[in-house]
Amino acid sequence: MSTEIRQELKIVPAQASVVKHVRYTYACRRCDREAVTTPVITAAMPVPVLPGSLVSPEERYRIRLKRGRPIVDEFKEWLDYQRPKVLPKSAFGQAIGYSLKQWQRLNAFFADGRLEIDNNRAERSIKPFVIGRKNWLLPILHAVLKPALRSTASLRQPKRMA
Repeated sequence: MSTEIRQELKIVPAQASVVKHVRYTYACRRCDREAVTTPVITAAMPVPVLPGSLVSPEERYRIRLKRGRPIVDEFKEWLDYQRPKVLPKSAFGQAIGYSLKQWQRLNAFFADGRLEIDNNRAERSIKPFVIGRKNWLLPILHAVLKPALRSTASLRQPKRMA
């Protein structure tokens, strides 16, 4: 048995890891000893996200300009075409106005190959803390409020006369 290994560099802000893809290739020991050539069918390796796998920022920048720039330019033309046809105070008109006001920021990711178009990685990295905070909020409030409720309940009860 042998293996074929391909590695990809996975970069998440504040952490980097290497994802290792291992494909096992099985063979018969007797076939190896006797030099029998039986074709062994192996599974295909996972396709990398971008061709060339370990993509440098320069390569990402080049691919981004090649694939993304035409789409963004077409979107800008469509916004400019739709703007005079839509009432500016309508929800659609406000969305078009907002997009055009933020156009420079939208295009910032074309300036550098290191920039991401979204912040999904950052959102995923803080998600456990946010979920944990929400999960701990109820028990903490319960622990804090329970003694306070007991003391106010004793004030509300009428005193019995002996």
